[in-house]
Amino acid sequence: ARLILEPQLAKLAAKRATKEDLEAMRSILEESEKLDESELEKFEVCDEKFHDLIAKAAYNDVLSRFAQSISNLRGSKLWGNMKYRSLRKGGRVSRYKIEHREIYDALINREFNKAESLTKKHLTDIRRDIFEDVE
Repeated sequence: ARLILEPQLAKLAAKRATKEDLEAMRSILEESEKLDESELEKFEVCDEKFHDLIAKAAYNDVLSRFAQSISNLRGSKLWGNMKYRSLRKGGRVSRYKIEHREIYDALINREFNKAESLTKKHLTDIRRDIFEDVE
């Protein structure tokens, strides 16, 4: 569901985000970039906030509500266990930080197609990482 929804939200956010929206995203990115690989819970909070800010900046209430519903599921025990197991693998947190920065750069530069494709790649990477660990 995230793979379908979030790239579209990123595309809209690249077109519609205000200076305040972009500043909030920059702030949460900088906060996450200061974290080291072992601070998984703090990173997960920043990660969720970053994605939530993109959804908000799309200024589409229907899509944003869907995204919020999906985001709420991230707190479930099953999702949390899978995510934390995946994040503990070396280098993943660092890679996700880089991917977030690339998405942010596309948003701030109003490169809506690039924001969409980078978000899709990011979510595909996450899905692969999580399910690779389940098998």
